[in-house]
Amino acid sequence: MNIRGKELKLFPHEPSKVIRSKRFLNYDFGEFEKFYFPGSLETLSKRKSGRADTFIEDDNRGAIYPEEICNIDGTEFHMSLKGVGSTVDPYSLEPLNIYSIGSLSNNTQFRNEIESSGYHGNRFITGETWLRGSPYGGQGLELASIALNTSEMANPTSINGFRIAPVISIVTMEEEMQGKIRELFWYRKYGGDFVQEIRLLPSNVRLYFHASSTVGNNISSVFEIFELFDNRKTTDFMVNFMKSGLAALTAFSRTLKKEKPGIYSGLDFFDVWLDKDAVLSKDGTIYFVDLEGVERRYVMEEKVAEAVTDQFYRSLYELMYSYVRIDEERIRRFGSPIERRTQLQSIIEIAVENDKFINTEERNGKMDIIISNDLKDENLNNRFTMLNRVR
Repeated sequence: MNIRGKELKLFPHEPSKVIRSKRFLNYDFGEFEKFYFPGSLETLSKRKSGRADTFIEDDNRGAIYPEEICNIDGTEFHMSLKGVGSTVDPYSLEPLNIYSIGSLSNNTQFRNEIESSGYHGNRFITGETWLRGSPYGGQGLELASIALNTSEMANPTSINGFRIAPVISIVTMEEEMQGKIRELFWYRKYGGDFVQEIRLLPSNVRLYFHASSTVGNNISSVFEIFELFDNRKTTDFMVNFMKSGLAALTAFSRTLKKEKPGIYSGLDFFDVWLDKDAVLSKDGTIYFVDLEGVERRYVMEEKVAEAVTDQFYRSLYELMYSYVRIDEERIRRFGSPIERRTQLQSIIEIAVENDKFINTEERNGKMDIIISNDLKDENLNNRFTMLNRVR
């Protein structure tokens, strides 16, 4: 598949440590399990890589390899890296450069080394503690470990229908370089290990934010990328989109467990969002990418319904906004006399036909979806209205 975006040269180095996902122990990713330096670190490294690999920029601190590296269940996947450096000063809108980075060091020799390095770009990994605990521009071991643990719940990309872009391994930066860049910070020094997540992505097309191609911003380009050249293929794409989207909105119910009397848990999203933290495959399936924010949420029995409702409505607008963009482009290209609510009802009914966690029901001029769970406890089921005045 054609991966579009700005090219990025990265330099592979031997990691000091590799943690491989137990789901991918039988796959051979050896040549890719490196720690990839941006050009800024390569110029400062005493052990030069000897080669540069070409990636495509993805998200703020990510990159995606333009060629597919494996096929899983009929879907081609690309290698993706999280933690390859950021390009903008975190406390302004100014691009980073060797002088703004050099000014962070109190070591005159190191500052001179940075400023005389010859690096002309603006992508850096720094030692600034960022958000929940990762180095700005890089990735931290704690968050990467959460992503890996969530990935290992899948088999290998589905958690009861909730589709994820799996982390195949965590690689750690060499100790000497960690020590250097740890001293490059604005206010708060990051104290953990500098790592990168090596992930598998079906594309770099996101729903709305953090990508050069998104459903929300340039849907015509998305149709070209995914070769949606006729109405039938586009309709199938929309069915897969809705099927996987509803699965993401119901991840808590799909993973609901009774921990002990009165206490339940299920997967929920923390500081991650469907519109910017998920990508699409060629067939329309939504894969959640940034798994560092996907963890179990523990609630009292009386709060289960509230947790399910909160998760569903938190991302429903993002799902529906993207669905409308796709449908409007389908109509523009191929035409359709079908009324919009009738069209959506048909898409939903097909999408959930074999979904054991979602059923549909029409009553009183509306269509509801009923969300169930593996505990077979109807008291924990939830109902949401998806459409009014259908047919």
